[in-house]
Amino acid sequence: EALAPSLEDVEARDADQARLAVVLAERSDSRAFFDRIAGDWDVIGSDFKLGTGRLAAVSALVDLVQPSLVVADVGCGTGYLAAGLGRRVGRLLCVDNSPAMLDHARANLQDARAEVEFRLGTIESLPIADQEVDAAFAHMVLHHLPDTRAGLLEMVRIVRPGGLVCCVDMLPHNEAWMRDEMADTRLGLDPSVLEDDLRASGLVDVEREILTDHYLVDAPGGRRVELPLHLVRGRKPV
Repeated sequence: EALAPSLEDVEARDADQARLAVVLAERSDSRAFFDRIAGDWDVIGSDFKLGTGRLAAVSALVDLVQPSLVVADVGCGTGYLAAGLGRRVGRLLCVDNSPAMLDHARANLQDARAEVEFRLGTIESLPIADQEVDAAFAHMVLHHLPDTRAGLLEMVRIVRPGGLVCCVDMLPHNEAWMRDEMADTRLGLDPSVLEDDLRASGLVDVEREILTDHYLVDAPGGRRVELPLHLVRGRKPV
């Protein structure tokens, strides 16, 4: 006869179910937010002081550039980073969890030189096969994730040995209103922590760089905010 579950087992199960409910609610809220705001995201999500952050990310491909290069833009939004990547690669996989964002990305990238595919899915469970791409980029995405390590592990999974994982995000800041207004789970990311996370995810040659570029956004009341950016990248061992 099967034994009844212990109190500890029941409590652990209930705790797991509670955590799952929170994660699912966060994913649903985030998807609904980006579906709703997709029409304005070309302005809101692409307003940078210099625009050099995108250039720095694309330049990370310098050692990989070849006509057949396959690259993933995870959390692509309306295609801001993909527009730069599409001029340098042969095939580009754009992933987002918002159907509305992908619709706008299709329109924005219809003249891209690269062959572009659009896939609906989350960063924590990317709709991309193991080792399908030569490089994976997350541009202004990780601060939306409840678990950045899960997203990084997925990026590492889809990259071929010797391939690149590159992330651009905001430095830590105190603009708490962005949690509600911008669906930000984190107020920026510490580049040293992200660097450690990339190494813990199995990457080598990990580097971080404070960029000269800033993300520009209007706070409630009309205050203009400039948030500095950083880039962290690493390679999957051969």
